[in-house]
Amino acid sequence: MSMRALVVEDDLRIADTVSSTLREAGFSVCHETDGSRAWPLARDADFAIIVLDLGLPGMEGMTLLKR
Repeated sequence: MSMRALVVEDDLRIADTVSSTLREAGFSVCHETDGSRAWPLARDADFAIIVLDLGLPGMEGMTLLKR
């Protein structure tokens, strides 16, 4: 079973690069572009790692991190 990673990044070029690197390292990657849509995933799912952009639409990354 692979480890799961959540990438929360609204810049698709950056998200693709980070996601590809994580997949090469053996992670199963979920990607979200909006902080408010990422919150339920981060709260309810079991991720080994979350890569979080601080400047996100919907909910800022620091707010998401504090929750």
